[in-house]
Amino acid sequence: LGLIFTCVNLEAMDEVCHPPSGASSPEGKGRRDGGTSPSGSSSGYRVFVRVRPPVGGEEPVVEVLSHSRLRVSPPHQRSVELQLNGVLGPDSQQEDVFDTFDDVVAGVVMGRSGTILAYGQTGSGKTHTMTGPILAGTSSYDLMGAERGVIPRALESLYDQLMRQGSNWRVSVSFIEIYNEHVFDLLGGSPSSRKGLDVREGA
Repeated sequence: LGLIFTCVNLEAMDEVCHPPSGASSPEGKGRRDGGTSPSGSSSGYRVFVRVRPPVGGEEPVVEVLSHSRLRVSPPHQRSVELQLNGVLGPDSQQEDVFDTFDDVVAGVVMGRSGTILAYGQTGSGKTHTMTGPILAGTSSYDLMGAERGVIPRALESLYDQLMRQGSNWRVSVSFIEIYNEHVFDLLGGSPSSRKGLDVREGA
């Protein structure tokens, strides 16, 4: 599941398209060519792992060693230690997850594009992390409660920052799912009518 933001300040669009001589573009930050992301990383990409609590009789195979290291011990295989930008343990809350990369939303308001992507196998907790729990007795997600996920929190944060700035903005949001190598637009009508989007390599 992924959430892609594009945000344009319409009042400042001409200044962005035709910046004064010597002015630097906010797009220069967080790029792969050695720029620096808002978090101080030398790359525009950051990888975090959220460890799901064991369910039922599951034997834990992931051990959190620190805020940025974990050990994976598959049955009958050698353990592997991984270094990441961040590790969120089984006790982490939805708010903790969003606070880890809320600077992505702040960067969008500054003129950068931002993508928050959840990747994992079926049952690993992607939908819960990104969207939140389903309301009891319904098929709708709880987008207002304390357990709401990254997507509603990101939208709340985005519009809160835009309202504080008081400018005229145009906001574009894509909500997509990649499943079995097919890309689906989750805002494109009912589930039965959705068709996979075309993927253009090198575009």
